[in-house]
Amino acid sequence: MKGKTITLDYKIVHDKAKQAKQKIRAVVNDERVQMIRLIGDNPGINVSDIMQKMKMDQTWCSQQLGILRRAG
Repeated sequence: MKGKTITLDYKIVHDKAKQAKQKIRAVVNDERVQMIRLIGDNPGINVSDIMQKMKMDQTWCSQQLGILRRAG
């Protein structure tokens, strides 16, 4: 019996790997995990409230939220 040949589309594989990397990067940071919990526990919370509760400045908070947003 002959083995089957598998053809991979390397662009699709690369894109999926990049997406996985973004998701992993988003959750390996303690502050981002805390943000996820805070948002989950407080639907509709705004950025100002996140900044206040987590004692973050606006630039840092926006950067972390951007990483989470890009990760999906």
